[in-house]
Amino acid sequence: MRSRCVPWAPAVLAALLVACRHEPEQLRIGLLATFSGPYGDISGRPTRDGAHLAAAESGDIIIGGRRYRVRLVERDFADRADAAAGAARSLINQDSVVAFIGPQFSRHAIPVAIVAEDAHILMISPMSSNPAVTEDKRYVFRLAFLDDVQADVLARFARGDLESRRAAVLYDVTSAYSRGLAEQFRDGFAVGGRRVVAFESYTADRANAIDPQMRRIAAATPDVLFLPNFADAVGHQIAAARRAGLRVRLLGSDSWDPQSLPALGGLEAYVTSQWRPDLPLPAARRFVTRFSETYGGAPRSAAAMTYDALGILLDAFRRAGSLDPDAVRAAIAATDGYQGASGTVSFAGQADPRRDVAVSRVVDGSLHTVRLMVPE
Repeated sequence: MRSRCVPWAPAVLAALLVACRHEPEQLRIGLLATFSGPYGDISGRPTRDGAHLAAAESGDIIIGGRRYRVRLVERDFADRADAAAGAARSLINQDSVVAFIGPQFSRHAIPVAIVAEDAHILMISPMSSNPAVTEDKRYVFRLAFLDDVQADVLARFARGDLESRRAAVLYDVTSAYSRGLAEQFRDGFAVGGRRVVAFESYTADRANAIDPQMRRIAAATPDVLFLPNFADAVGHQIAAARRAGLRVRLLGSDSWDPQSLPALGGLEAYVTSQWRPDLPLPAARRFVTRFSETYGGAPRSAAAMTYDALGILLDAFRRAGSLDPDAVRAAIAATDGYQGASGTVSFAGQADPRRDVAVSRVVDGSLHTVRLMVPE
């Protein structure tokens, strides 16, 4: 039996060939975060939401005359440096990503940055703030202001706005993030006759057993207490401060999560923030509206910072007109006045951004911006 040709078959085939020819290529970008575990809600899920919103809004992008569509490839990992590095290697070797967004925490971003640098893979960490993340790196950038910047801002805020004369510090000696902030704040505060009257530490495995340290702090009679620690520990520290009878102003870093903290119970707290939902900027207002419409809730800092990190990366690919990592690296470094959800970002040829630091007051689990301070 002879087969019969379908008259329109050549036209259909031609249409299919055209469609295939115009199908966008994948721009595979790795997304590294602790999506599960204790930081899933405050970091992992917001990271995912912010990245997917930025990818959806970008649509197809043209790079060197070719059309690409963003494909986010996620990797979860345990809260260990080696696990973070292993996830990064997997994204390179198994998924052929051209860049990383994340991780958020410095303790994970530092080892991942080494992997990225060795492989010449572009990386933007939205919220890591330890100097070691980008130090001596060509392909690694961050969006957050540095630890020493926020520590200096808090020291100046305590000296000036709060008119403090006596400060105390409680920090996690096992955390490079916490230890670095504590030391920088101590050096920045103790000028002009002001004193750090207590400089107490604890270890991560004893984070809930800090009553002795709080009693020593109370005995030193500070008028401000700096807690450069993560939210899960800060909650216990606020309770311990109350038990010790401390009635001081608290200072916190960008690691605090005011929404998860217990009621301050009469204590007054001020924190540095990488992002604030009340920023009086059009891009920030648009982001808050779009995020709420998409996910049905208010965004956290990790969502806004990840949204901007991916936006800056995609903008650099467009301007570079190439997937070549050196060309894109140069484009990121040349970013000047990028208007994002977190404010205006410039890199001025550096790996670390130039941006103002907001100091906000914690009120009923939310932040209300008090001042925007320019780093010195």
